[in-house]
Amino acid sequence: MQSFKDVVAFGDSMSDNGNLFREYAIPGPPYWQGHFTNGKNWIEYLAGYLSNANLHDYAYGGAVSNISNAFDITINAGLKGPSVKASKIPDVFQQFNIYLRDKKISSLSADTTLFSVFIGGNDLSFSAESGAIPNPVTIAGNSITVADMILSRGGKHILVSNMPPLQDTPLISNDPNMKPFVAFVGLIVQGYNLALAKGLSQLRTKFPHANIILNDFNNVTSYMRTPAGSKYYNLTEVYHTCINTTFICKNPENYFFWDYIHPTTTSHNFLAQHAFNQIFNLPGYVIQTIKKSAKFVTKSCTR
Repeated sequence: MQSFKDVVAFGDSMSDNGNLFREYAIPGPPYWQGHFTNGKNWIEYLAGYLSNANLHDYAYGGAVSNISNAFDITINAGLKGPSVKASKIPDVFQQFNIYLRDKKISSLSADTTLFSVFIGGNDLSFSAESGAIPNPVTIAGNSITVADMILSRGGKHILVSNMPPLQDTPLISNDPNMKPFVAFVGLIVQGYNLALAKGLSQLRTKFPHANIILNDFNNVTSYMRTPAGSKYYNLTEVYHTCINTTFICKNPENYFFWDYIHPTTTSHNFLAQHAFNQIFNLPGYVIQTIKKSAKFVTKSCTR
């Protein structure tokens, strides 16, 4: 089995372990230590499952794949507190450049480093929120381009995540005003995922010796919210959020969603286990032999 000593992450709030918080104090409480959830996120759990690999996290909450898709959107985690324009947040290409300028990366070995790219959700939602029609093929192409850049610079192992079913998030599914657009959002997500899969196939042809892995988050998150899946994961609430502007649930470990779009840390943990299985081509949604306690060695990388 391949051994990884380091994990390098690029992306948005799903992977950010505190970068946006350190610069803009977003998100504040009740979010946990600058995370867009109530605990560790999936990439942190994944690093732990990879024999406590060191996590070099360049992801920023609110990031897009291309800064042109930031529009005039303001990021504030949906609650009171500080805010910042999305256009000021490094997109995935800027994150990659921050990584290249980081002197510490010279010590990383391509043989034992896993790169993660998980981006595009904000491009889709910001475009729609601004009245533009999102182009899923172009947005997926940005993920493919940054993956190409990583591989062209010697990367050997890369995990690229597809888009979860955004149409099923409380932001959309629980808003009566969004009901006419649910099917449309589903088609946009499907278009993104098809384009991403095609692009990764082309990268495998271009880089035949690289380990290029599609992380199918769409599949696992869809399953987690089915009756069978929610029972399997012991998630008793998969439609509503644990928090809103006036309320925090007492049992977040049984909720899929922490807020209107982000999973709870419990869900993040299950997502990490699914990613682990896909990295090593193992069956099932969860790791069958999990160490009950593991130290997570993580650090965020800011400009």
